[in-house]
Amino acid sequence: AVYWYDQLKDKDIPLPKLYFSELDLSKYGFPVMIMDRLPGEDLGLVYPKLVADQKRAIAKDIVGIQNRVASLPEGKGFGYARSYEDPMLLPTWNEFLNTSLEKSRLHIKNIGLIDEVIVDKVKDSIDQHSYYFSSVKPTCFLDDTTTKNVIIDDGKLTGIVDVDGVAFGDPLLPVGLTRMSLLSSGYQTDYIDYWIDFLNLNKEQRRAIDFYTALYCVDFMSELGR
Repeated sequence: AVYWYDQLKDKDIPLPKLYFSELDLSKYGFPVMIMDRLPGEDLGLVYPKLVADQKRAIAKDIVGIQNRVASLPEGKGFGYARSYEDPMLLPTWNEFLNTSLEKSRLHIKNIGLIDEVIVDKVKDSIDQHSYYFSSVKPTCFLDDTTTKNVIIDDGKLTGIVDVDGVAFGDPLLPVGLTRMSLLSSGYQTDYIDYWIDFLNLNKEQRRAIDFYTALYCVDFMSELGR
């Protein structure tokens, strides 16, 4: 979080003010960050109270934030990163997607509540998007600006929290994750429609978001019983 803080603030990302940080474990026994507490609550907690114009404005803000994050240098690989030198970055976007699905498969198999064939159905559809996924560049984006970490006060965005890492790859991934989160909560997904409208996406990109929604559907299912 300390590593990314200055880089994101330089891009005018609305983060809480950082008052103090100390990473030397010998001083306190653990790393310390003291930050401002933004006014408001997570988007998911206030979502049912928001009207269409408020959702549209929040979606526009998120698009602007992600566009500014995307102007950071590209990563050296794909996936979640604590730094540009993170050794866990993967060589291709396809490998990132397959790794995510195999992680879901492992959890589903260990718990035994669901037939793991559901993972195969999603995995098989990767080939339908092979050209698009192979063209994805390691673009920087905030992976968890979803129904969490997007702080809303009086119907307006006040900032983003919990930015202890970024991701490199397709910035459309969090659109699918957010849609899945809304569906899981039984909420309408008009917020996603506004988000997509501001991005002015083509048909292939819209289909990719459908895939990402299915990817996280399997991920959410893998958490059942855990």
